[in-house]
Amino acid sequence: MSNTDASPNALADSLYQDRIATLLGYQTLRQAHGVRRQYLSYLAVMGFVLVAFALQPQYGGPFLSMWVAVLLIWMPLRSIGRLIDLRDQGRATLDELLLIPGRPTHDQLQASVMRQLRNSLLEKQVLMTLIIIAMGALNEAPGLHQPLPAIAFSGVMVVVSLGLAKLAWRGVLSHRQLGAGTITAMLSVFIGTAALNIA
Repeated sequence: MSNTDASPNALADSLYQDRIATLLGYQTLRQAHGVRRQYLSYLAVMGFVLVAFALQPQYGGPFLSMWVAVLLIWMPLRSIGRLIDLRDQGRATLDELLLIPGRPTHDQLQASVMRQLRNSLLEKQVLMTLIIIAMGALNEAPGLHQPLPAIAFSGVMVVVSLGLAKLAWRGVLSHRQLGAGTITAMLSVFIGTAALNIA
């Protein structure tokens, strides 16, 4: 099959993913702002990373632990609430998703939503992990602000978030359960890493 033959299908799939991203708020930087602003956003984050690295002496263990809890736990998990809303007050959004041309079945819709959420999560987690690593690169205290633990933990959070997203899509995860789990995870990371730094 030639590139010309594949182009209409690829374009339709791209437009479909963009529509899902817009309706659910799972846009990547490219989908939200275009290619040019995507790279400008990357440059802005890299600038923040350099500043964070340059101010290393200002960061203590508990302060870094708080940032780990917010950037690597709260940010990815908060996006799952939109899927929970689809089963409650978001039925109109769900109906609109089901009516988008190109992905008529519910199973195909779930795969597309999960793919879009994964792409959005990966982009955010990579950027947030770079910030955490930059802030803790010269900090010798143990904790998730060290490079390898931060990268591993960030990867685990992506997997956990996608697993919870599937539960939310099936209607077996409530806002109360998600909120309780998020708070517990944030407190556990903060208290655990703070305790390691004090020991």
